[in-house]
Amino acid sequence: MRAPDAQAAAAKSVAQAFQLSALPDGFYDDPYPYFAALTEHDPVHVLADGSLILAGYADVVAMYRNPVASSDKKVEFLPKFGDTPLIVACAKGHAATASLLLERGADPTLRDQEGRTASERSAPGTAPCRTLPR
Repeated sequence: MRAPDAQAAAAKSVAQAFQLSALPDGFYDDPYPYFAALTEHDPVHVLADGSLILAGYADVVAMYRNPVASSDKKVEFLPKFGDTPLIVACAKGHAATASLLLERGADPTLRDQEGRTASERSAPGTAPCRTLPR
């Protein structure tokens, strides 16, 4: 077992080197260590192309509430690696997050890789999602 300082240094190194275009071996089997490293050591991670990975929920909310940092909603909310943030919020039953995303310009007509909209993926009781176009 590694010493705590060595573990922290290794996690920091993992966070700093993380790139979506070159996912590390084992990522799909267990992504948690990578997510944990990003959350702890680099919660607003800048990728090589200048885009961001926001590992902390508070960072995601702050980014979408900031009208300067979040100016091009149609581009920001496009699915790049699967689901849009709105689809995820609806599917997980996070009504407040879904409302915030809609308020900030999320497109409810975008579809996931299986062709379903946020409304079609919404969890029971997620009112803002149930009334969206299908």
